Amino acid sequence: MGLNYYHILKRVREARKLVIRGTTSAGSGHPGGSFSMAEMMGCMYYKYLRYDPKNPLWPDRDRLV
Repeated sequence: MGLNYYHILKRVREARKLVIRGTTSAGSGHPGGSFSMAEMMGCMYYKYLRYDPKNPLWPDRDRLV
């Protein structure tokens, strides 16, 4: 996607906010694991993994397990 570090960091912060909202609305949860993985997932998703958001079933897309 070609985003720089600051754009990725902004997306990571947005993801962390969603984690807090989700655990708060559920009334329980353990956000620590999600917080720990947020930057790694942001980096992988926006810099290294090959995917096409317009074609999510693209057979040659990368998969992260």
